[in-house]
Order: sequence, then C-alpha cells, then structure tokens
Amino acid sequence: MIAFVSHHYALPGKDRELVKRLHDTGEKMRRYKGFISRTNLQAIDDPTHVTAVAFWESAEALDAWDNGPDRRAGQGGEPVMDPARPVHRVRFKVVAEFKPG
Repeated sequence: MIAFVSHHYALPGKDRELVKRLHDTGEKMRRYKGFISRTNLQAIDDPTHVTAVAFWESAEALDAWDNGPDRRAGQGGEPVMDPARPVHRVRFKVVAEFKPG
C-alpha cells in the first residue's frame, strides 16, 4: 500500500476555496482503480495549510492517477494557492497499519 501526502497552502482568505477544490480532487480519485481512501486535513493553527493524505493499493495505481487526465486537468478558476509556498508532495510505502480491535 502507498500513502501519498501533499501539503497545500492557500492565499489569505482563500482557505475555504482550497478545501473545496481538494475535496473535488478526492471525488475524482474515487473513480480510479486502486484508490483506497483520501483524507483532507486543515491545520488548526494555520487554516491556510491543508494536507491531503491518500492511500493507494500500489505505486502503479497512484501513477495512473498522476498521469491520468483528471490529475493533469488541474483545478482551473481563480488562483487559491500561495505561490510563495509551493505544494510539497511525498510518497510513502506503508510498512505498518494499526487499527482498534
């Protein structure tokens, strides 16, 4: 399993729009084979910082998303992300998972 973490930073006053756009991205991901789940997190002490954590069955499944038309299409519309704070993306191999029970 692969975890994909991406940190996004909104322009001042644009955090709600960024959250909406990242939600829309998650909706698009749902249609891809190998997608497991996605969670969007908004920092309590800095609402302009939104982190997305997505889980995929394999690196190949994530590659299909990264190279697919929905990912390449982008968000469009008015800019909401702070160009001074670029998106930071990291892929992780899941080596352990802990759940209750």
